[in-house]
Amino acid sequence: MKYGFDNDKYLKIQSEHIKERIAKFGDKLYMEFGGKLFDDYHASRVLPGFHPDSKMQMLLQLKDDVEIVIVISAVDIQKNKIRSDLGITYDMDVLRLRDEFLERDLSVNSVVITHFNGQASAEAYRKRLENMGIKVYYHHTIEGYPQNVALIDSDEGFGKNDYVETTKPLLGPSAALLLNALKHLAGIPHNIKLIPQNMIGPIQRTKVDYLHGHNPRLHTDEVLVAISMMSLLDENCQLALAQLPNLVGAQVHSSVMLSEVDRKTFNKLGVGLTCDPIRKFKPAKK
Repeated sequence: MKYGFDNDKYLKIQSEHIKERIAKFGDKLYMEFGGKLFDDYHASRVLPGFHPDSKMQMLLQLKDDVEIVIVISAVDIQKNKIRSDLGITYDMDVLRLRDEFLERDLSVNSVVITHFNGQASAEAYRKRLENMGIKVYYHHTIEGYPQNVALIDSDEGFGKNDYVETTKPLLGPSAALLLNALKHLAGIPHNIKLIPQNMIGPIQRTKVDYLHGHNPRLHTDEVLVAISMMSLLDENCQLALAQLPNLVGAQVHSSVMLSEVDRKTFNKLGVGLTCDPIRKFKPAKK
């Protein structure tokens, strides 16, 4: 029997393209998965050859790089919306999904409650999840979304939302830029990771848990120390470090305000840095 869909080819091509996009966007990629990840029987019926758990199998191929954020709408919590195929509410489905991911050894970061506008039911659900040791964030309703761009791109728009901290894969734009530049100069393939995840994790935990920092992302000086340590064992890290003198005279432009640590590191490396961050000022009250 000849099927109309090659599931194995789908998994291979999708996984490869996702890895390429992760490398292209500074080793950090956010992807939204709609629909059903591991029980999509409707898709398997209408597309012969498609497996009900194809999306889940694709995630498992990227397990070392994946960090899952489960999203639920505060409106659905308030309405007690039910998933018709399973007969359970959406808030219960969040817990079911989390258990399914954890059983498959996938990293689950947190739950984000969207369309939040002070609903008491959403606040109660957040407390319930936090009592279970689950991190929860609010993303608020934005008036006039998506047409009101000025409001959306302001402190009262996206700026009002809780910042969801993630750790996989590697993290800050300045550090990613520096690593990518060194790999380019050394002729190291873009998809090669100089710092393994099992080394990044302990550094981030130290920054947040022991040094009480709010940002787990690695700065430029920290990634240089990390690849210096790895250079004892890894030839690619040796090649990358050898390219540091070649950065003298290079120019970096940033559209955001960089940390003092990153600015000083670029200066020490002889890299010229320019910035034109957009600052938003609230008008003074009369």
